Amino acid sequence: RQVPELIHRLEQDHWAAREDAAQALEALGAEVDGEALGCEDVARMAVPRIGRRMEESNWRVRRAAACALGQLCESEVWGRRPGAAARGAVPELARKLASEDLHVRRAAREPFTMLRTEGKLGDMGAVAAAAGPDLLQQLQDEDWMAREAAAKALAALGVCAAPAMAELARRLADDSDKVRTAAKATLESLAAEGVTSDPTAVCAPAVPALVEGLSSENWRVRCAAAWALGNFGAAEVAGGAALVEALTDGDRAMRELAVEALGNLGAAAVPALPEMGQRLGDNEECVRIAARTAVGKVHKAVSSRGRKVQESASVSRPLRKLQDSDATERVGGVQGLASLGLEALPIMPELVGVLLDEDPLVSEAAGKALVKLRELGALGSLGDSSAIDRPPPIHLGVKLSARLDDEGEPKWEVRLAAAEALAKLALRAARVVQPLARRLQMGHPSQADAARRLLSMLADEGAMLDLFGAASDAAPMLVERYASDDPLVSTLASEALRKLHAAGLLEDLEERLLLLAEFMEQAAQARLDDE
Repeated sequence: RQVPELIHRLEQDHWAAREDAAQALEALGAEVDGEALGCEDVARMAVPRIGRRMEESNWRVRRAAACALGQLCESEVWGRRPGAAARGAVPELARKLASEDLHVRRAAREPFTMLRTEGKLGDMGAVAAAAGPDLLQQLQDEDWMAREAAAKALAALGVCAAPAMAELARRLADDSDKVRTAAKATLESLAAEGVTSDPTAVCAPAVPALVEGLSSENWRVRCAAAWALGNFGAAEVAGGAALVEALTDGDRAMRELAVEALGNLGAAAVPALPEMGQRLGDNEECVRIAARTAVGKVHKAVSSRGRKVQESASVSRPLRKLQDSDATERVGGVQGLASLGLEALPIMPELVGVLLDEDPLVSEAAGKALVKLRELGALGSLGDSSAIDRPPPIHLGVKLSARLDDEGEPKWEVRLAAAEALAKLALRAARVVQPLARRLQMGHPSQADAARRLLSMLADEGAMLDLFGAASDAAPMLVERYASDDPLVSTLASEALRKLHAAGLLEDLEERLLLLAEFMEQAAQARLDDE
């Protein structure tokens, strides 16, 4: 009975009256253990009004309102199920973490951190998930301060921030240095928590925006865009969309080679798992065998990263059902996980493993669960080469090579970032292109013909087929920076050269390094002569 009156007092003209009302609501939440605000209607009425008081100019009212929201967050089942008020208050606090006002962010951070430390609500990211769409929209705001605040706040959502990772990747080429820094920090935080099995897949939709960043007038933006493309452009240079399209080709050799190629991409092929899973029931045995091997490679890749995010209590029960000997129970477990949406992301390796279940009904259920996660934006996308309104191919290798020219790109930092990106992407593309090239030369005539057709599809998709050309373009800049006095720069260049050489894409590395040594020796002698 006290709650409506206290909510009304939150609107009083004098700040002291509003502070008193917020403090009274805080005390009420603490005293009655949340039961007074357990009613959905009351919680829906109270939380938005308390949240508005956090925007107050008076710091006392802001702090009292934030503390009130924190105290009203009680659990129906400790560590498992948040109460009605918590389901409204935690997203409100998460939104305030993205406020443009530093003081509002500080006020929200205290109760949010306290609730996370206590653990009584379970996964705070899942409880705060309702704020995700608002934060994603704010990430695209015209005001750089709003974008920066949203990028930082998304780190608090954990697995529920997965749908925003592509937009965070786009912000790596933002005009604002602070937004770029915040986006990179949040992506690294989410990756460290194991939110996604491979950021390459989830962030792939950001590639077109990052390519535009290569043409920015700000050299720091160009440098950041090149770095990001090296990390998230694997699907683009491997022609991922064309490979997915080829999975439904009428030629069994095409389907076999396409699913093999996707398996060679490892965790980057996660968005294509539903389509790869369908090939497990292909009419042709050779395709079924290839699909099982390919899905197994992806499963191994996502499992090797380990689970860094603890699955929630709601995940535990359906997860146990996956181990049941009864196929009906396993189907029920998969369907239970699918109903959880993003909350099921931490057990991605288990879902991929179930895709290989011997019972077709269980495997089909796993495929549907993965489709649902993909629709939520949690798996990323390899694109759709059959879409009518699909933009023309990007030819990412060509775009990066253009930034290696001294005249076209005056900043060596950008040239180095482009060379590193080109080397990384050549190595990723090699996983797909080199096996197809071998089939073209030594395979059965039917497979050689399929390999030729598939390579042609990849070329139309803008895939990086000239691996030696890409490596040769990147090598001069990498060799030059290998001699840098900066240990970090030298190490990065050395590592890129070593990997290219190990993959057989840079056969003349020793010759290049000998020429570099001779040049450095001559330069040192010239300096001595001048002295």
